[in-house]
Amino acid sequence: MKKLVFFILILGLFSTLTTYEEVLTPFLTGSQLADAPPQVQGLTGEHPTIMMYNTQTLGRAKVSNRTELDILVGLIENQDFSILQEVRDVTNTTRQTLRQELHKEYEIHESERRGRTAYKESMFFIWNTSVFSVSEPRYYFEDPTDIYEREPYVVNVTHNGTWFYLVSTHVQPRNAEEEIEALLQTLSTYTDPYVLLGDLNADCSYYDPSQKPTIETVTWILPTGADTTVSDRTCAYDRIITNNNSLFNGYAVYDKGQQISDHYPIATQVTVS
Repeated sequence: MKKLVFFILILGLFSTLTTYEEVLTPFLTGSQLADAPPQVQGLTGEHPTIMMYNTQTLGRAKVSNRTELDILVGLIENQDFSILQEVRDVTNTTRQTLRQELHKEYEIHESERRGRTAYKESMFFIWNTSVFSVSEPRYYFEDPTDIYEREPYVVNVTHNGTWFYLVSTHVQPRNAEEEIEALLQTLSTYTDPYVLLGDLNADCSYYDPSQKPTIETVTWILPTGADTTVSDRTCAYDRIITNNNSLFNGYAVYDKGQQISDHYPIATQVTVS
């Protein structure tokens, strides 16, 4: 009888650990892509990746939750570059906690907090220093007419001798049409390679993607029809845009992190030989 009870306990523990492992399983690459959610197109697992994740108010409460912190660290450490949006913490506790938890090869840069009201957000740019390097200047778009709630932020990134702009922004939902139009017009002037990953609120009730301007130099890598939120609606709020779809191509919307946010993480790859 005791042996039977012991066997049942061990079986239950194994089942619990397996479930926990599945929860913490981060992004899949290479041959593992067959086990990933179906919203994966063109990622090979042979190239470094860039992830963007709207973390839905990332602050002290979330990084104080061990389960949520482990999931977040797992996501970051299985990417080569990560952008975390909706960071809200004036104390820097969140950044310090992540710094302590992440492998020493990862570096964190935080943008300035932006917003017209008391509600302000910053973004974390986190990269594996053995894969990418980030240099000055790091700056916001100029916005003399105050179009943006939070101006797009730009960092200069280098990988294997190839340099590009990495841009991110969190568009104000009720002003999505105006902000996206301004964003696309500015990006259309870029002659150097760039990739933008951000929560643009570029779908459903906030924006009609069929009306987006056709700009020859701008490619929307993550298409309308993808689903980047955990709600029952299919909405491609989060987008990836570039002017160089040979350098940046393929995308993933990963079914991870529901404990953290109402958005899924999205990613693309940098195809530098």
